[in-house]
Amino acid sequence: MNYFEEIGIPYELHSNGCYYPKVTVPEQEPARYGRYGLIHKQYLQEHRPLAYDTLLACGELVAHLNQVDDIAQARYEVLVMQMKKKQGITEKLKARDPMAWVGAMNNIHSCVDEINLTEVVYEQ
Repeated sequence: MNYFEEIGIPYELHSNGCYYPKVTVPEQEPARYGRYGLIHKQYLQEHRPLAYDTLLACGELVAHLNQVDDIAQARYEVLVMQMKKKQGITEKLKARDPMAWVGAMNNIHSCVDEINLTEVVYEQ
């Protein structure tokens, strides 16, 4: 009985004569995250490498990024609708003054994006 069998680590002997542990990563769900998930992934890699490595090693990184992206997208849609309503941005404005409507919508999208980045992407 060798050392690996004593401590319970599965191993395999390779052609070079060395023993290597059989390491498997758990099955992951398919990646479907978008912009916010990608930004969060980069944030984890640069600012929280231990959390990134842990999620990656446990096979939970993709699920985590999917979840962050889902939360951010849902908040994005809700916040845009709320801000449009509060500021009175309607289809009438779009028909009457398209440039004002585009400017207002760009402002709303920028604000909502900043809120999502601050409260969801960089906080998880």
